[in-house]
Amino acid sequence: NQMVSKIKVFETGYLTVFSNSGLIVGDKDTVGLGVVSLTERAKKQNRPELEEIFKAVSEGKSGFIEASDPETGADLILFYTPYGRANWGAIATVPSSEIYGAVSRLIYIILLIAGLSIGMISFALIIIARQLTNPIQKITDFIRTLSKGKVSHKITTDQSDEIAIITNSANELAANLRLNVLETLQKVSRGNLSVDLSHASNEDEITPIIRSTIATIKALSSESSALISAAVEGNLSTRANASKFSGEFQDIVSGINSLLDKIVTPIDEAKETLAVMASGDMRVRVEGDYKGDYALIKNSINTVAQSLESALLEVKNTAQTASAAASEISASIHEISAGTQEQTNQTNDVSAAVEEMTATIQSTSQSASLASNSSQEATFEANKGVTQLESLRGGMNQIITSTGSTAQIINSLSSKTDQIGEIASV
Repeated sequence: NQMVSKIKVFETGYLTVFSNSGLIVGDKDTVGLGVVSLTERAKKQNRPELEEIFKAVSEGKSGFIEASDPETGADLILFYTPYGRANWGAIATVPSSEIYGAVSRLIYIILLIAGLSIGMISFALIIIARQLTNPIQKITDFIRTLSKGKVSHKITTDQSDEIAIITNSANELAANLRLNVLETLQKVSRGNLSVDLSHASNEDEITPIIRSTIATIKALSSESSALISAAVEGNLSTRANASKFSGEFQDIVSGINSLLDKIVTPIDEAKETLAVMASGDMRVRVEGDYKGDYALIKNSINTVAQSLESALLEVKNTAQTASAAASEISASIHEISAGTQEQTNQTNDVSAAVEEMTATIQSTSQSASLASNSSQEATFEANKGVTQLESLRGGMNQIITSTGSTAQIINSLSSKTDQIGEIASV
């Protein structure tokens, strides 16, 4: 605007410069400069010629329009022309009195001068446009680069006007994004949650969100550490507090709790099954429907239980068989013992008969001796028979003694067999 305000058109004329969007960037009236557009001024000051000029310049046309000053009512001539690749526009406002105030022949000279002035102005505006549009284009490209996520870029300028202010502000924006956002998020992604951010201003909306995100991640890490410590100590009933979180973070915590439930369920059933087995009941089994390694644990415990049940059943059957065999042995021994006793009785009867026979023979021998002492040979034979009967009697006594010892041995064996049967039954 400083450069534009230095340009004079005739004596009191002035130059107005506007962008391709109609924004007034140079004018003698600095109020609303860079904020008010040409069409807004036309509506505000009731100057429809300004809208016509903006439309003509947008179409690449040049020319002039006669109008009146809204404040003094003086007649004006507005010369307009587009310039530059950006299709900006310039208006040279000159009072009609300065153009037509001399003699009529000067009109053409003035118009010629005006045309020359417009040419010079156009040339000057081209230079101005280059000085304005080039840094503005750099700033535009820079902002587009920022919008694509690249914050390491920086722009430079050798100007000291408003363009320099805009350039410095854009560089500060990139620096803040790089330091407060990019580097902080890089640290967090590497597990460093001790970063501390300070608010850039009271209007900072980025830093509170980042700090809130870090706080949430810290809380999630704390809950995870508590679960790990509890699990290491064997306390598998501990669960994280999912109500502290929301959204995907809550889903993560709930998922961890569900995972622990899935882990603890087969362990609890396996523990209860082993406790029942320890009490002596081998018929219990793990019944849950598990997969993977949990299925292997289930099958292993059930296989052990089945093996122990089969082994104990075999021992029981063997004990029952041994008990039955012991009972049969005991019965057989009792029968043998009874038969031996009967044999002993029969032997005693034979012994008694032999004694009686001996007594008869002795009596007969004595009678024969008295009847005839002459029959020595008969006597000798009789005595010989008595001796043989005495020998037979001694043999029978030995048989009786042996039979008694056998009966005692059999009775002892029968008692021990009964004891074996009792032990086998137990």
